[in-house]
Amino acid sequence: MFCTIPDWHYILKYSADGINWLERIVKSGRIKGDRSTAFYNPFKDKWTLSIKITTPVSKRARSYMENKDPELLLKLVNPLNGNYREILDENIIFWFNPDDKEQRHPKFPKIDPAIYNFDVIAYESLMLGFYSVWQGPENNICEELGIQKRNEVLIGYSRNGFHFSRPSHKPFMGVDETDGAWNCGNVQSIIGAPIILGDSLYFYVSGRALDATWWDGQLTTGLATLRRDGFVSMKSDNNNGYLLTQKISFDGHFLFVNADIPKGSELKVEILDENNTTIRGYRKADCIPMKENRTRYLIRWKEHDNISALKDKPVHFRFHLNKNGAIYPFWVSPASTGESRGYTAGGGPGLLQSGIDKK
Repeated sequence: MFCTIPDWHYILKYSADGINWLERIVKSGRIKGDRSTAFYNPFKDKWTLSIKITTPVSKRARSYMENKDPELLLKLVNPLNGNYREILDENIIFWFNPDDKEQRHPKFPKIDPAIYNFDVIAYESLMLGFYSVWQGPENNICEELGIQKRNEVLIGYSRNGFHFSRPSHKPFMGVDETDGAWNCGNVQSIIGAPIILGDSLYFYVSGRALDATWWDGQLTTGLATLRRDGFVSMKSDNNNGYLLTQKISFDGHFLFVNADIPKGSELKVEILDENNTTIRGYRKADCIPMKENRTRYLIRWKEHDNISALKDKPVHFRFHLNKNGAIYPFWVSPASTGESRGYTAGGGPGLLQSGIDKK
């Protein structure tokens, strides 16, 4: 377990059961302030610190530090006072500032947004990043007006845990401006999310109401849910829509798809070779159509319930929707039960403690 303590250091403890924790094992050098967090990157097999810093561009930005040994990682954190130049040493590097697309506080539009916190976790084949975007105002104004400083949570993704893409700057878990709402002041991400529960992803967030004192106000834990793997979809709003993939190869045996096919619609899949020629036995006409809303559905053809014969060969998948519907992820699994072999983020009931979705 990593946590931060005033006057702001990381500390590292261990536990065999997640309930009883050993005394402090390692304490880092001083860091700038609160909302500095840590995460494990299984793609690089490294522990990483997401450290809150001040830069010439923003009072709240992030620096980055990684090491395979979590104890050595904290020992390498030198005392910091938040000065931009001092953090750019051989161990701690600048990560990112807020960008020019951050949304502003509707009541304080002249305040430049900042990155208050950045949590990261491995999910399936990606690293999910949760941006807690601060929109102001500063603490002294909040105290004077008796309000909360506004934060909203946005989401991005990465293939390596360092370079992140944020296609949308709309809040993933935002503030509810309804009077008296538990999250009308601010929301912030909680490390370890999402939890996987059946066909849903559970995201826990902290929230504060506006009708509380600016510092010691009503603090609440909230829950947001999402369809499993439901971050992005491709939709068809008319007849005969299709999606053609790039050339890919695979080492599994069974094709699964996550899709919402409403009543009266159907999804069929055909497989093409690298020259875009449909492969015999895997044509659209051969496919048994999917006609339901499922997050894990096995695609079959009249003569084939698997695609083992095409293993390691470059192919294209073409998904056909005859009417309306939405396609979420697809994957090729080694098992007929559909395990993806991806990472399971914060875990969940029935999942392996290894953190990998496998049989």
